Amino acid sequence: MVLSSTNSIPISEIGLKKLQSMIDDAESQLTRSLNAVTEAAGPNSDWHDNAPYDEANRSVEFWRARLTELNTDLHRVQLMEVEKDKDSKQIVFGSKVKIIIGNEQEKTYTILGPYEVDLSKGIISILSPLGEALLGKKEGESIDFSTTEGNKIVKIKRVDFISFDQSIS
Repeated sequence: MVLSSTNSIPISEIGLKKLQSMIDDAESQLTRSLNAVTEAAGPNSDWHDNAPYDEANRSVEFWRARLTELNTDLHRVQLMEVEKDKDSKQIVFGSKVKIIIGNEQEKTYTILGPYEVDLSKGIISILSPLGEALLGKKEGESIDFSTTEGNKIVKIKRVDFISFDQSIS
């Protein structure tokens, strides 16, 4: 897995659909906010001391900024595929990794893009500190990883690969 630039955002097809859904939602929220501004302004309203109008304007500003951010990210995405060489046991985009951090219990994470993160399902971003630290490492290796509680040794117990059709959604 090689990113075409350092500004690329790695993403799977599922993550791309999620990003597009977020854009659609932001567009809907912006439309609602614009309607709220029109309603709050009213034909005879005083705009100077109109709290509902001010609040609706803040909402419009928020949703415009959010929509700009999402569309900017959409132009930076790089659609990724799971590596085909599953015998290498090297951690890449789409790897499912069983690790031990320090003396804690085993944890299993799937490494995907930032729009696919779901900690409740054990999905972390390839761009997160842990994702970046694990990238390129192999089953059986250990790395020194900085946590909020100080440096800890992370042991890579197992590396598997997900199938995007069995899905993570």
